[in-house]
Amino acid sequence: MSYFRILCCLLVALGGWFLSKRQLETAFSNEDIIKVDGLLNIWASYGILLLCCYLLLYYIKEIFKFSFPIGEINKVIIVIAIVIAPILAIGTFSKAKSNVSNYIECKDERKVSSRFSSRTYATTSELCSKIAHRKGT
Repeated sequence: MSYFRILCCLLVALGGWFLSKRQLETAFSNEDIIKVDGLLNIWASYGILLLCCYLLLYYIKEIFKFSFPIGEINKVIIVIAIVIAPILAIGTFSKAKSNVSNYIECKDERKVSSRFSSRTYATTSELCSKIAHRKGT
């Protein structure tokens, strides 16, 4: 059962890695069209990555009886979820927003829902209309 937990944590951590990597690429991008995800989406990406990495260490320590200290699981999870992940998310979101400060928001591409939100920015309004036209066909 513990090997299954390790495998699940590893797979979910990889998913979190890909999501977090995409967020960081967006924050430091200099492309003509940039899609910025919402703050809660970024927070969740970091939370998944950090929590699963910690749980992976926890389960490996449990199986192989390692003696290195990794903290009490409840406290560490709370600190990661409520302190570390939000700080990283706010930093990434702020950088992404400052990155697109000279861009134009493509209003037609805005996605806001209870599960996912994003805003698309482009350097010119022509690019925004190109995106909308491409999406319409």
